[in-house]
Amino acid sequence: MTLGEKIRYLREIEGTLRGLGRAMTQLEVVQAVKTELRQTISQSYLSQIESGRRPHLTKSTRQLLARFFKVLPGYLVDDPQGY
Repeated sequence: MTLGEKIRYLREIEGTLRGLGRAMTQLEVVQAVKTELRQTISQSYLSQIESGRRPHLTKSTRQLLARFFKVLPGYLVDDPQGY
């Protein structure tokens, strides 16, 4: 699973957990991060990650998204090929 696929999957799970009955949109994630964690990430950055145009995260972004989605930071990397 690629990093982008993992982020999309986590948005799906988070939307279900929040009772939305659907995946959270990228914009909803951005707004929730700002409200709940008092930090910022842009929607365009999330879009680049999910599309694969930005294949790696900075350490601070990895930690921010890991805290928001409640996963270990190590989860937010591409899986080895064939895994």
